[in-house]
Amino acid sequence: MFAFRALAIGHIVIGVLLLPVALLSGGILAPILMAGPIWGIVLGVKLWQRGTEMFTALRRTHWVFLLIDVLLVA
Repeated sequence: MFAFRALAIGHIVIGVLLLPVALLSGGILAPILMAGPIWGIVLGVKLWQRGTEMFTALRRTHWVFLLIDVLLVA
């Protein structure tokens, strides 16, 4: 489907654009900050391939982000 391809491209582009930001602003925390952009690229590739693990990875990613967002709001 076209929507999954567009989502895949979006995730990969955002991940690639965030890599230099994480490297330059991270310092000693760079390995931790690199996890977000790298996972965005991995998720984009999984969306592009469209397998059954695509939905599992997408669901896990959104649950983790929901937990982080709830903690930030609290």
